[in-house]
Amino acid sequence: QLLYTAVLSTAVALHENGDNGTCFQGQKVPSSAADVALDLLLRLPKAERQRVIETASRDAAQNGLALGEDNSSEEESDTEWVGKTFLTCCVAVAVYFVYVLYEEWGRYAASQGCKHHGFSGYLMYRFSCWYAWTPGASGIILCILSLALLLFGGLALRVLTGEPVSSALWEAWIWIAAPDGGNSQETPIGRCVGLVVSMGGMMIFAMLMSVVSAKLEEMLQGLREGSGPVIEHHHCVILGWNPMVPTLIEELCYAAEHGEGMVIALLSPNPKAEVETTLQELEVNFRNSTVVVRCGDRSKPEDLAKVAVENAANVVVLSKPGVSREDSDARTSNVLLTMRTMGWPRNGSVVVQCQLSRNRRLFQNICTSPSTQVLVTSDFVCQLMVQSSQQAGIASVVKSIFGFEGSEFYITHMKGTAGLTFREMMFAVQGCVVCGLVPAKGPMQLPPPMDRELVGDEQLIVLAEDELSLPRSLSDLSGDVLEARHAKSRSPRWGPKRMFSGSYHNAETILVIGWNENIGAILFKMDFVVRQSSRVIIYSPKPVADREEFLENAQRRRNHKYGNLTIEHQTGELGARFALEELPLESASKLFILADESAETSREADGHTVAVILQVLDILAERTRGGKRGCVIVPQILELESHNACMQLGIQDFIDTNMLAARIIALVSHNPEVSSVICEILAGTQCQFRICELHEYPHATRSSSLGVTFDEVAAAAASVGDIALGWSEPEAGLSGPWQMNPTERDVRRPWTAESRIVSLRPVKAEPLESGSGVQPLEDTRANHKINPLACAAHLWRNPSKV
Repeated sequence: QLLYTAVLSTAVALHENGDNGTCFQGQKVPSSAADVALDLLLRLPKAERQRVIETASRDAAQNGLALGEDNSSEEESDTEWVGKTFLTCCVAVAVYFVYVLYEEWGRYAASQGCKHHGFSGYLMYRFSCWYAWTPGASGIILCILSLALLLFGGLALRVLTGEPVSSALWEAWIWIAAPDGGNSQETPIGRCVGLVVSMGGMMIFAMLMSVVSAKLEEMLQGLREGSGPVIEHHHCVILGWNPMVPTLIEELCYAAEHGEGMVIALLSPNPKAEVETTLQELEVNFRNSTVVVRCGDRSKPEDLAKVAVENAANVVVLSKPGVSREDSDARTSNVLLTMRTMGWPRNGSVVVQCQLSRNRRLFQNICTSPSTQVLVTSDFVCQLMVQSSQQAGIASVVKSIFGFEGSEFYITHMKGTAGLTFREMMFAVQGCVVCGLVPAKGPMQLPPPMDRELVGDEQLIVLAEDELSLPRSLSDLSGDVLEARHAKSRSPRWGPKRMFSGSYHNAETILVIGWNENIGAILFKMDFVVRQSSRVIIYSPKPVADREEFLENAQRRRNHKYGNLTIEHQTGELGARFALEELPLESASKLFILADESAETSREADGHTVAVILQVLDILAERTRGGKRGCVIVPQILELESHNACMQLGIQDFIDTNMLAARIIALVSHNPEVSSVICEILAGTQCQFRICELHEYPHATRSSSLGVTFDEVAAAAASVGDIALGWSEPEAGLSGPWQMNPTERDVRRPWTAESRIVSLRPVKAEPLESGSGVQPLEDTRANHKINPLACAAHLWRNPSKV
């Protein structure tokens, strides 16, 4: 029976393992022995067979348990030191925590004013201070809670179930990381401990997820807000934000389109997401450039470092909108002082937008960059408004030239020009229009006399499509081309005679509807343009006393008293029809409609401007019975959306203040040397834009019936001292659109009564015949005051006298 029992126990074990011939308790049992044992078991009676199976199963279980106890004791002895080491570290942490509590108790006891709050409230206060100023405080708290829960679960399991320390700690950690409610324990006490630790583990996991989610959201928010620095070199930086920024960015991107593009870093006081949304809503075309937006205070070095001002190739400092001009320039000076203190940019140019011309020299002295350009853009735009009022269509010419969409001004040096006259130089160069000279010594000449002989060291002022089309050397042209173009330059010289259609020789009546701070610069420039005893009627809802005080301050600020202008004031609402009807609209030669400064938004100001245009046009149509109006209407608008409204009303001479200012800044930022050309043109001391008819140049009228080429027009204009910059598009109206710097100069085009020529005319040229045109800008007073823009142009031409 004992033999049978041993054999049966072996057979039962093999049968339960499902593997005949496997190892059992270290011995190899042959398959035949298992078969014999099973055969004998089946021969026993049922009751005896059941008793033998139970006895054999009990013996196998006892043998296995003994083996398990031996293995467990060995593993426990191997891992016991791990648990003891961990407990030692936990005790050290607990001792340190107790020490901190003791120190805090001493601090609490020494502070008499804190005792009425209780020690628990004091601890909560100290904990809040620690949490607020300690980096990663949330992670530290989660680690401490996890450690405490691990100790509680491990020690409780050790005490209540008798498990080894290392096994108990590991079981507690499993419950924290993967809670199962104590299901892995066999005893009720162990399951209760597992349930408590599992609940704590779920709470810690929830807290961990909230901390991770908060950190992830903080990281994404930092990316969204642009908290990281811009890591670029030789890029363009724009400091500040005002309504012209979208146009400025688009112009800079247009200028870099023919190359590899550029990186533009914008530091704005507005949130990054808000600025990016604005640029997207306005559909600003970045082309192949990249625009990076950061939010910050441009007067702080750490925020300037965000956009890498130190390594920038161009830095544009914009004026702050919404404040007085004095306050705006004060804020700009703080930015420049910060840049000067840091010595930024290292090797780049700086373009500064200035509001008051008196601060121009101050800004120039603050900046350390040798290529700093300070632009009083508000005065520039006012100068353009005055020039646009001199002749219908000038405004559209200005928009065509001041921008990168077509051709723009450049200053370049060309080899092989020595010995040529300026007239010959004009026709020797292809792909651009030569407008003037910048001698190595002496003032800029824009335009110079046609017979002026070049010595070879002059720089040329040219109107070209881009930098790639600039002339480099006359040797690039073939001999046949040079000879053909030289023959065109020998066209007959008709002397200074020029047939004009007319000029204002008498005093004028000028209307100004609306009011803003630009009126000071407009009246200042107008005083040098009009005849003596001309009167200006200003119609605005602003009180007369405030207007008079502002104009007095404007004259003192510019050190200039109006000599040719007599100012009259009328008060009324901008849209009041009965008040507008009292104005002498039909007898006025110029009508300026200014953006209303009382409007809350630029859109609202443009709405007032368009409403006034509608009323004025209707009144003029009623008084002239649909005839041609005699005055040039120059509205001032602020938003691109208002362009279509003016075009639909037939007003071509509108001036978009923000767009023109942005284009001028972009031109100077892209090519700082061109600022002298812009200043010279706006000063009006040497030249001015003119829209001419073909019959004003007698030499060209002979072949006008057969069509003309641009070379023929340029030769005819040069014969009287003018420089032809372009002409109107085929089938265009009297006010454009214009084709500046035509590419096909040898192709004949039909010439109609509406076709016009855009020329750059010397100011000193005198008309010999009068008519209905406008005479060139000239000083008509014997005792004239000093023109600050003329002085600025003189300083550009003579930098040694600054």
